[in-house]
Amino acid sequence: AGYCRLFLAPELARYGVGAFIAIESDQLFFDDVEKLWDRFSSFPLGALMAAPEMYQPWQDGRPHETDSDNTRKTITDLDAEYHGNGYIGGIMMFNVTRMEAMGWETHWRSELREFVREQPREWVPKLNDQDIFNAVLSRNPSWATHIPCEWNLQYHAFMNSHRLCSEQLNCDASLEKGIFVCPRKPSLVHFMGQSYKATDRSYYTTFWESMASFPLSLLRESLLSLERRQGGSSRAGVEV
Repeated sequence: AGYCRLFLAPELARYGVGAFIAIESDQLFFDDVEKLWDRFSSFPLGALMAAPEMYQPWQDGRPHETDSDNTRKTITDLDAEYHGNGYIGGIMMFNVTRMEAMGWETHWRSELREFVREQPREWVPKLNDQDIFNAVLSRNPSWATHIPCEWNLQYHAFMNSHRLCSEQLNCDASLEKGIFVCPRKPSLVHFMGQSYKATDRSYYTTFWESMASFPLSLLRESLLSLERRQGGSSRAGVEV
């Protein structure tokens, strides 16, 4: 995704777009995407965007920060909606109306500068705009709300949990490091880069079965429903 999501809101606002969902291409849907759109109506007051939680603390993938455990929290409740790991950019929802009203383009730059200034070591983004969003949102948590984990079941979560747990996923060893695999039936699977080349294909089995039995009529009915609701016009408006 590069860094484009940081700049899309003001560009789309010029064309009257009130909200949009950015979706990376290494993912498969197993549920109606319009259910995500409906979540815009339940954004908390002040939330500008929504994203799924990262399967591990967002800074743990950085090569020089593995000794920085002061922000890591052991996961004690898998059913919790959010564990404090930060956000993954696989799928992100943006309320453009709110972002424009609060001056997002100016604010994220100033907040990022403050974040970098506070870091004990030289800090540069390793995961493109995902790192920048997490840096900014770590200083302003109310600007974001979470998308439930079933909407981004991350394959790397399985790989890392499997590496730490010999007999089952979500064992104590992985949860102590803040690593978890979403325990819910997936609505979306995120294969995350080269993970599709993994030799252990057991995690994929149920997804291939789901794909084979996926009712294409659901997609057709959703598109027809959306067309009727749009009435031939752009679905740009989202209430603040």
